[in-house]
Amino acid sequence: MVKSFYDPKIEEKGREEGREEEKEKSKLKDIERVEKLLLKKFASLDEDTVKKIKSAKHENLNIIIENILDIESLEEAVRYLS
Repeated sequence: MVKSFYDPKIEEKGREEGREEEKEKSKLKDIERVEKLLLKKFASLDEDTVKKIKSAKHENLNIIIENILDIESLEEAVRYLS
């Protein structure tokens, strides 16, 4: 008879950790995208704006990515980060 050491609680914990890692990787990619898009559109970013980008919620970063063509000023973009 073979005993199994399978524990569904450990498996679920591993899945949750994997999902959290993926969310973090996705957010880091979005931070990089927003910085690149805003730099390309407005030529420069001040230190305060970069800090706001890095601390913004994932949803807010996606709003900027989705609306980059409609955003007319850096100040307008920064409003999405608050």
